Amino acid sequence: MKTNPIHKKGSGAESESKNDSSFFLSAEIEASYMIPPLQVSYDGWSWQQSITHDGVDAVQSDEIGGNESAYFSVNVTGPDRVHFWWKVSSERGYDYLSFSIDGEVIENISGEVGWQSKNFVIPEGEHELKWTYAKDGASVSGLDKAWVDEVVFASQEGPPIIISPLDDAAVVGSTFEYKIICIDPSAKCWVSSLPAGIVFDGQDTISGVPTSTGEFEVTLNADNGQLYSSVLKLTIVGSTALAVQGATEMAEDVELVGAESELRFLVPQDDTLGSAWTILPESFDDSSWQIASQPIGFESRNGLLEPLLRTNIEAEMKGVNASAYLRVPFQLDLKEKSILLAKLELTYDDGYVAYINGNEVARVNAPEVIDYSSRATKARNDKQVISDSSVNEIAPEIFIDGQNVLAVHGLNVTSLSSDFLVSAKLNSIIAKEATSQEQGNWQASGDAFWFPQFEYSHDGVSAAQS
Repeated sequence: MKTNPIHKKGSGAESESKNDSSFFLSAEIEASYMIPPLQVSYDGWSWQQSITHDGVDAVQSDEIGGNESAYFSVNVTGPDRVHFWWKVSSERGYDYLSFSIDGEVIENISGEVGWQSKNFVIPEGEHELKWTYAKDGASVSGLDKAWVDEVVFASQEGPPIIISPLDDAAVVGSTFEYKIICIDPSAKCWVSSLPAGIVFDGQDTISGVPTSTGEFEVTLNADNGQLYSSVLKLTIVGSTALAVQGATEMAEDVELVGAESELRFLVPQDDTLGSAWTILPESFDDSSWQIASQPIGFESRNGLLEPLLRTNIEAEMKGVNASAYLRVPFQLDLKEKSILLAKLELTYDDGYVAYINGNEVARVNAPEVIDYSSRATKARNDKQVISDSSVNEIAPEIFIDGQNVLAVHGLNVTSLSSDFLVSAKLNSIIAKEATSQEQGNWQASGDAFWFPQFEYSHDGVSAAQS
C-alpha cells in the first residue's frame, strides 16, 4: 500500500503517524467538542484545496494501484448522526468509494458521481466509521480519485448548520424543487422571500413552477433551540423552448400593455377587497375606480420624475396611503396561436407586486405579507427610478384567449413620501401554431443554464445561449 506524507491543515509540518487526531482530517471533521478528542486513523488520503464542496478544502484519496485501497476512519459514541459530502471519479462498477459502520458497508458509489450529501444514523454505543476508496485491478477510468468534505456530527454543540447548496437555478414555467439539509434533522425549518410560483411545504422542501425570471435571495432558517440562517441565491431564467420553435417567420411582437395605456386605479381605505382586485375582468368589477393613463404617480415641484407623469394622483394618495391598486386590461387573440415569450417591464418608485390574471408574477421591495396599507421595504432615489427598471419574463401559461388583466400593487416607502411612480410595459411574441409538418418534432431539453435571447441569432429572431 502506498502512503503519502500527510500535512497538517494550515501548516508545513509533516506527520507519518496513522493515528494522529491532529492530522489534516481533523479540520474536515467538525468534532473538536468531543471528550476525549476524536481519534482519526488513515492510510492513503491527503488534504487539498483544488476539488472541494465548500470552496475551501477537502480530503482526497492518494494514487493507489490495482487491488489496493485507501481509507480513513474515526471512532465515535452513539446515538448520533453523521453528515458529509462525497464524490468519486472512477471505473464504474469496479472501483468504489464506500462508507461503512463497524465494517458493514452502508453505501458506495462508483463512476462519475458529483458531490452528494449523505446523512446516516449512528446507533447507541461505540462504533467505527470508515470511508474507503478501493480498486479491483489495474484498469483506470476518470481521475481515479475519491473526495470527502464537511464531515459533521449532529450532536456537535451549536446551531443546526444548513449544508445544502446555497446557489441554484430554475427555468421559468418548469417544475423546480430544492431540499433544505441541515446537520440536525430534527430542526424546524422555514423560509422567506420566495419568488412568485414557489412555495414551502412547511417541512424541508421548496418547490413549484416559477412565473418570472430574475435573481432572488431566499432566506433559509433552521432552529433546534438555536437558530441558524443562510441565504439561497436562486437564479430563474427563461425557457430554451423559444429558441427551438418552428415557423418563426410566423411570429410577431405584440404590445399588450404600452407606456401610455389606460388603466383604472384605487387608493384603498381598508382590506375588504383582499386579493380579489387582481383577478380577471369578468370576475371583478372595477367600473367605480378612477380612470387614468400611464405613467401614474406624483412628484415634488421640479423633481426628476415630474416630466414622466401623465396622471398625477398626489391628492388621492399622499398622506392617505402608501399603497395604490392599478388594473390594466388587455385583449389577446390566441385562436390557433400561442405565446412564445412574454416580458414585463416596470419603472417604479419605490416598490410593487405585479399580477396577471390573479397570478403573482413579480415583486420588488415588497414585504413578505402584503395588504392594503403595505409600504415598500426600501426607498429609491429618482436617478435609480429613471435608469433601473425591473424586467421579468412571464410564463406563457398564465395568459388566456380573450380578456386579461395586469394588476399592480404600487408601493411607496411612506404615505408622506414626496414622490411615487408606476409605469408598466408588457410585450409578447405570438406565433401561429404550426402543423407537425411545418414545425417538425422539436423537443426542448437541457438545464437552467441555457436561456433565450434576441441579440445574437441565426434566424434573426432568437437563439438559446448558455
